Amino acid sequence: MSIHSVSSHGLFQAYSANKTEKTDVPGNFSRLLAAAQTPSGGAAQAEAPGKKVPAPVQAAAVDAVVGSDAGSIALDFDDYFTPKPFVDLDKLPLLLPSAKTIDALAAHAGPKFRDFLAAHAIPAAPSEITYDTEGKIQFPEGYAHADALRAALEDDPALDRELRTLNAIISAFAGMQESAAFSQEYSAASTAAEAAAVVQKYSYLFSNSQRYAAIALEFLPDGTLSPTADGKPYNPQTYRQNILA
Repeated sequence: MSIHSVSSHGLFQAYSANKTEKTDVPGNFSRLLAAAQTPSGGAAQAEAPGKKVPAPVQAAAVDAVVGSDAGSIALDFDDYFTPKPFVDLDKLPLLLPSAKTIDALAAHAGPKFRDFLAAHAIPAAPSEITYDTEGKIQFPEGYAHADALRAALEDDPALDRELRTLNAIISAFAGMQESAAFSQEYSAASTAAEAAAVVQKYSYLFSNSQRYAAIALEFLPDGTLSPTADGKPYNPQTYRQNILA
């Protein structure tokens, strides 16, 4: 069974769905990108006067220590993704797209989804799950348990958000790695012809209809979650090197 998407448009759905009043989502997006660009992968050491410092999530049980715009934090994923009556996005740590975050989420979500299907007496998973441009879940035509699975996910919003977030973070991180690969090759070009060839190779990065890697979350029978990108196994540690090869 696989889950895939063609873009990272849903990266912040898990965060915004928790709030009950209007917040500055673009501001949070800028904060996330700024944090992702710091050498440590965490928040900058010096904060602007009056700027709020995100408070770490208080975890009942630690699933992993991951990078966020508030620095490295210990998270209980179930608690983090569970809807709350009110969440101040200025204080909620935003998960950074990184290999460590992807590995931690995949290790948690795989067995959780396997147990979820068994708990809801859903005998077979769909061959794949996709999300449309509005972030709505889609199942293959003819999947016999579509209604049951959709209803079960509505009853378990924490798992639904975790899968969506993992999918989006992989898509975002893959895109970041492609941009980094372009920068590395372009910087290494020693002639105008070589530079032009690099620009042509990565021309899709500058197109108005930019192509995003088709990310798939494949679930093995033992509950292991194995991501793929464009139909090939996705390893966040080596994806950039594979692009350069």
